[in-house]
Amino acid sequence: MPPHREILGEIMTHPVDVHVGRRLRAIRNDCRMTQSELAAEVGIKFQQIQKYESGANRISASRLWDISSVLDVDIAVFFHGLEKQHGVQTYSGNVTQISYEKSTGSNA
Repeated sequence: MPPHREILGEIMTHPVDVHVGRRLRAIRNDCRMTQSELAAEVGIKFQQIQKYESGANRISASRLWDISSVLDVDIAVFFHGLEKQHGVQTYSGNVTQISYEKSTGSNA
């Protein structure tokens, strides 16, 4: 069952988006970078960074990759602590095996 959504003003946000946004704010602050500076490096407006950090807008995988590159952090740090807060299960198996199983229907 997917996590419940929280209402932030009139905007419905997903707990994972809020978590990633909070992590983005903390990491950006640790790097002593303003929203405007990060936005300029990524090629977007600072208002978009504000929306990411509040969880109002989801960060696409490619944008998160760009942000992690600018901040010089591993992309996984944005998800640290998520398992404990939201009961999200992590996967530690072989991704190639999963791709094969899904494409062939095999469980071997």
